[in-house]
Amino acid sequence: MTRLTVVAVLSEHRRALTSLVVTVMLLGSLAAATVPSSALETELTGPDEVDRNARMTVTATVDIEEGERVPIETYQFTISPEATDSGEALTVTFAPNGTIHEVTPEDGTINNGDIRIQQFVESLTITPVENQAPYGYGTLSAYDEEADVTRDYGYGYGYGYGDADATEFEYRISFNATALDRGTFVGRLGIDTGDESAFVSDEFEFEVTKPTEKAEKGHKNGEGTEKNSHAGQNRQSGKHVANSDTSPPGRSAIATPVVANWFDGGDVR
Repeated sequence: MTRLTVVAVLSEHRRALTSLVVTVMLLGSLAAATVPSSALETELTGPDEVDRNARMTVTATVDIEEGERVPIETYQFTISPEATDSGEALTVTFAPNGTIHEVTPEDGTINNGDIRIQQFVESLTITPVENQAPYGYGTLSAYDEEADVTRDYGYGYGYGYGDADATEFEYRISFNATALDRGTFVGRLGIDTGDESAFVSDEFEFEVTKPTEKAEKGHKNGEGTEKNSHAGQNRQSGKHVANSDTSPPGRSAIATPVVANWFDGGDVR
């Protein structure tokens, strides 16, 4: 093989290697472009267990990433027994300002008494804690990590384009654990965009345990007072909730956090 032939062969190899490197870099860039670097996140957090005679409080958060904006009509908080094959769940639908719109089913029990709906509703409160989400018009889209899809809602009004490091929405969801039987329960938070239910959180599990002797004694001594206190609070707040949302259509403002509940004497309205 002559010197010129060797040079020609080496040059051809270099060209092939350069072409391969360029192709790999392009493919890597395309792959990176198709994988979202962030996602709209919904999350439930709280204690791993609760005494059955205590009050359970769950924190619900919604984090809208930079460049995302979504139409949020309502949230859906669901709770169900872990050990159930029926798929039964209690669903609480509430607005961005914390106002409870609906609890379904309206009465009865879930999974043969694991959740007593009337008791749950009578003690339920949702308190808005944080709202840093700008509301405006623009492109409506966000990546749904749970479904592994970017959801595109065209153009319109929605929440987003704010500080990427801020938690846009935060709520405290509280209820009496006496409404639940002993055992493990699962909670999830989702968003109703008006077109679909999406952006569902990971499961949050907690256990309702047997009351301690001290808790049992305290519950018996204060049962009547607690019941009357809740009833009075909810009768007063029912009027407030009915007239609390005066924001433009599709938007709920919560400039002043309030405890939102919506029953009167225990009857679902």
